[in-house]
Amino acid sequence: MNTIVAARYLFAKLRLVDGLRAVRDELASGDAKPVRKAIDDFYSAIEISIKTEFLETSIAYNAEWYYALGPRDQKRFQRLTHDLYRFTKQLGFLDDSSTAKKLLEQFDEILKEVAWVETVVRKGGEDEIPHGDFTIVPMKGVSRRSLTECLEALDAAAAAIRKKFSQVLYGKVYVSRSLGNAAASYLHDHDSVQLSLNAKKSVGDVVALCHEFGHRYYMRFFKDAPLKTQFRNLTDQVEFEKIVFDKPTRAKLADEWMSIVKEHRQGKTPPKGSDLLQVWTREVKKYSKDIKEVGWKYVQGDDSLEKPLWERIAIPAQPTIEVQTDKVVKEPLWVTPYAKSKADPNENFAEAFAFYVTGKALPPEVSAIMDRL
Repeated sequence: MNTIVAARYLFAKLRLVDGLRAVRDELASGDAKPVRKAIDDFYSAIEISIKTEFLETSIAYNAEWYYALGPRDQKRFQRLTHDLYRFTKQLGFLDDSSTAKKLLEQFDEILKEVAWVETVVRKGGEDEIPHGDFTIVPMKGVSRRSLTECLEALDAAAAAIRKKFSQVLYGKVYVSRSLGNAAASYLHDHDSVQLSLNAKKSVGDVVALCHEFGHRYYMRFFKDAPLKTQFRNLTDQVEFEKIVFDKPTRAKLADEWMSIVKEHRQGKTPPKGSDLLQVWTREVKKYSKDIKEVGWKYVQGDDSLEKPLWERIAIPAQPTIEVQTDKVVKEPLWVTPYAKSKADPNENFAEAFAFYVTGKALPPEVSAIMDRL
């Protein structure tokens, strides 16, 4: 019966402390089964999943409100879930009286932290505020009065975006006292936006908010696959110099090469070959595997190898040959140093999106893609 009561508290009312406390007597009497069930129900009620694979356990936090907690509150919440997980693993030792006493004490300490969790868990519809395109969900410690400035920043970002990409303006916006150093964040799995109470209607914060909506566009609305590939190629591919060697050019380079080799045969110090010859001789080894051996024999005095050596340089039977050098002619195109530091096309697009909607200058190639979108 207590197990049923616990489940009702946990699921129907999200009264987390009452839900776990309902099985405290079973814990005290040494009955682990209802305690495990109540803890599993607690995890489900606050949308936590635990998986163990290859002897490694991972805890996933699936609730939207979790990602709107500040960094300190997130760490506190993580400590609680890990403590509960370790506590569950020790329930098999309830037959030992000293262990059972310690577990009961641990359970009471856990209940104190669960009482804190109740203050940060967001129940469906609780305190939600309609605001323009969005539904505002204030987190713990965020009063209606304190929302003014950050909602002005949200409105300014929405106004900039609406002219070109209005489809991204929807859904819940969780407002937290702090998101660390960020003005906002975007949670792709839940398609929700988190907004810091510290966000102001400044250029920097408005651009930062637009950046997060850029992530939403990239993940949910950028459906033009060829154009998306084109954007990714701009940001993660290096373009190297390419030189075309046609037959006449290769013949001239073979003449230059032979003049240098003949100087060697005569014991002289030949001039340095042209830069173009340096590039070609590195490439020619792919076509003439024995060129080093043939060249050495010719230098040693085998005149019969003069024409074969020339042909190994000129490769007269081949059509035009294109050679890629190691000279970079175009670096990956990152919109900002921040995007470059992340080395992620998604981040680069979010920066491009924010710059585009706020009227900041973009590289022409990026601007052309944004125009098409």
